[in-house]
Amino acid sequence: MRTRLESLFWTGALVEVKAGGGKRVTVANRDALVEWIGSHYPSGLDGHEPGLPPRAAAVADFRNSKAGQPLAARPVFMRGFRGAVLHRANGVFPLAELTAAHRLAGVLVEAATPWQVAGVLGLVENFELFMHAETVLPGLDAVLWTAGRLSQNRLDWLAAMPEVQIVHLGDYDPVGLDEYMRVRAAMPRGRARLFVPDDFEERLVRFGQSDLLVASSAVLQRVRATAPRDVRAVLNIMDRHGKALEQEGLLIPLG
Repeated sequence: MRTRLESLFWTGALVEVKAGGGKRVTVANRDALVEWIGSHYPSGLDGHEPGLPPRAAAVADFRNSKAGQPLAARPVFMRGFRGAVLHRANGVFPLAELTAAHRLAGVLVEAATPWQVAGVLGLVENFELFMHAETVLPGLDAVLWTAGRLSQNRLDWLAAMPEVQIVHLGDYDPVGLDEYMRVRAAMPRGRARLFVPDDFEERLVRFGQSDLLVASSAVLQRVRATAPRDVRAVLNIMDRHGKALEQEGLLIPLG
């Protein structure tokens, strides 16, 4: 806190004076202190009015949405197959039925009453593969679009599902492998695996690019240091050809 108030000491708005065997802080310029409070805390020291959502409250108090409490609910987009449903104590969500009718469905993940799914769930970062994941891996019961790295609360949500097996379909580059390792570490009892097609090396040679390795060289070093066996197998192929492969390469027919 002293560091945060340092500018007030520099300008003399706050001063330290001796008090017995120690010191106390005295306000020497009240107007400057009030101005400083207003510049740092838009809603004053008492904070925002009650009832605001967490991110709005953080902007009201600190001008920074990231400084607030985590969101109470987050949307996820999923697709379901083979009769898959989401379930919770107060209802059932017909995921496969809605996917057949509308191609995808969205739900809110809430900590108090989270939806759960059973079976094999694919995690896909990019939208195109998300919309065609069942053609790449027909055994999926459902697929979730991560749209990048999973937030911690979504990762905790998946880890708490007792009847789900995770298959990670990400980019075959340092960032994608790093994210798989993060998911693998969070899922109990080995309930996550990396999807690697039988023709991966052929696709890598034909459609891969070396720039993906160069752009993420720092991440690659971290992945190498702690890579489990399945990731090391992929890294060996990538090293042999000096290339990485975007996940959209899985959708291209090999003729």
